[in-house]
Amino acid sequence: MKDKIELYIQSKDIVEGTAKQNKIDLLHFGRWMEEKNITLTTLQTGDIIAYKKELEQNYKGRTLRKRITTLKSFFSYLEYYQDYQKIFPKLRFSSPEDAARSVFSISEIKQILNSIDRTKLVGMRDYCAINLMLRNGLRAGEITEIKRTDIVETPSKILLYVKGKGHRKKDTTITLTEQVYFPILNYIAQMPKTEYLFVSFSNQNKYKKLTYHGIYAICIKHFNRNGYKSPAYTPHSLRTSGGVMLAKNGEDPYSIMVFLRHKAFSTTQIYLKRYEEYIKQVKRPEYQLSNILG
Repeated sequence: MKDKIELYIQSKDIVEGTAKQNKIDLLHFGRWMEEKNITLTTLQTGDIIAYKKELEQNYKGRTLRKRITTLKSFFSYLEYYQDYQKIFPKLRFSSPEDAARSVFSISEIKQILNSIDRTKLVGMRDYCAINLMLRNGLRAGEITEIKRTDIVETPSKILLYVKGKGHRKKDTTITLTEQVYFPILNYIAQMPKTEYLFVSFSNQNKYKKLTYHGIYAICIKHFNRNGYKSPAYTPHSLRTSGGVMLAKNGEDPYSIMVFLRHKAFSTTQIYLKRYEEYIKQVKRPEYQLSNILG
């Protein structure tokens, strides 16, 4: 099993971080097979379904889908390159209606942002991270990689260089509005001169850059404090909410594609279709998140 995982990873043109995570996901499945005394030779479709059911007891949403998606890709590789039997089943996940419940309304977002204590350094950090994910559609993983030097002032605008999903370098620029930039300036003025913008202030990891799990914990903390305790609310809910708010307020789909930085328009179409009923609930004349949120 391990040798086939290594061959699979080597066959993929993916960045180092993604390769590492894929290997972790596949080794997790390998350990499960060993515990059940199952080999690739004896593995059956029902075994994969049983593995998914066990995953559902411990993982939700993004993590569950990621592990299953990686496993599906691995078996596709085995079928094509290793002449392995086709046994991977069509698996069902939560419905689009369940996903739509993870969207915040404008009033809920304002409630969360206004509840953060920005008189303290930790609160400044949390506010800036959540604000970036909402107003600029950043992913939690992208937040962790931001350095001070990634923010560049030009004569006409403030730019943030980010390493997008699947990119090997920071080759994407995002424009920061004053509603995003000024809180960051205040945060930088109060924090130590660290390389990364979003760092830990705990004694154990003081001034080390936050991981994805650190950003996740920050978001969940503030969601819970405001009564949003459903597991459907994750850091990605902020990015999703920004895109949905734009759609509800009349922004055209291609602009939303640019905002979310989807590579294919079909991805944006699927995204908007999932939240179609939610988007139809309200129509307003505003077109920019800065105008919507103030």
